[in-house]
Amino acid sequence: MKKITKLELENFRGFATLTMDGFKRVNLFVGENNVGKSTVFDAFFLLLGMSSPQLISNVNAFRGLPLKEIALKSLFRNLDLSCHPYFQLFFDDQSSRSLELSPLKSDVISSSNAEIPLTTSNDTSLRGLEMFFKLNEEDALSSKVKIGENGQIEFSSPSDYNESLHGVYISSRAMDDSAKSCVENILKQKKKDLLVEILKQVDPEIDNIDVFSDGIYLSYVNVAELLPSAVAGDGIRKVLNIVATIAERNGSYVMIDEISNGLHYKSQKILWRNIFRLALAYDVQLFISTHSNDTLESLKEVLEETDMELAQDDFMLFSMKKTKKAGLRVYPYDFQSYKDSFDANIEVR
Repeated sequence: MKKITKLELENFRGFATLTMDGFKRVNLFVGENNVGKSTVFDAFFLLLGMSSPQLISNVNAFRGLPLKEIALKSLFRNLDLSCHPYFQLFFDDQSSRSLELSPLKSDVISSSNAEIPLTTSNDTSLRGLEMFFKLNEEDALSSKVKIGENGQIEFSSPSDYNESLHGVYISSRAMDDSAKSCVENILKQKKKDLLVEILKQVDPEIDNIDVFSDGIYLSYVNVAELLPSAVAGDGIRKVLNIVATIAERNGSYVMIDEISNGLHYKSQKILWRNIFRLALAYDVQLFISTHSNDTLESLKEVLEETDMELAQDDFMLFSMKKTKKAGLRVYPYDFQSYKDSFDANIEVR
């Protein structure tokens, strides 16, 4: 697969401009709450499926926002509709892709019958977005998302464009719902043993996994019935969701928001080992966020293990900090500089 090497964005949520480069196979983003880690992931997600206007709905759903006017406005810096959000990704094969969001403020919206007036001509309410996207320097195509007067949502996208990349976003809210389809596909691919092996590392009593119409079920040693994964605890479900997502499809891009939520320190080390192992085996590039010092420590200890030394070259950490004079600054750390800072008790979060 081609790997993302650089991201540029303008006028998106709280960012006027942001450039990040030097991405590796596994990339960790750290920083205080509200520094913009999730915003960066939103940009990745939109660019990796840039022809799909439904993704606008998804990135707001990750925050619990229904697709209404304020949710669309929140994509624009300072809610200023004259500042069009713009994103660009660069890859290691020298290709690029870009996306621009433009407001639709017309007082009419198309329907199956005719143009239906929504407001007076002086109204400047945001009624949707047009998404202009292009590969390299080719001519731009566009998709649209529109919100009608009754809250109905209409999506449209060009029929002659087929997306070649696959991006998956595991939000901090996600759990079983997003994992179910991944686990189903892995079972179809006859990779069940992989999931069971990893789950047994977290809980040795687990000896099987299955999927039914009502969810994921786990089998435990000496327990007569299968148990829904919901009773297994957040740690098991989090590990299952992440490893199933990575292993499901070769050559994909996976964003994991707040990886440490619900995980015990020992489970974090198990998860890190398998993240590096599966990312290499299935040629996946990962972008992961955390604000947990335990997560940083467990990662360092895993990469210091003898059989993990080669994985050190696949890792990069990006520390996002708000400064009084220069605003947001991003500090990149390869493994050695990250390890040296951590060992010297220098804060990198």
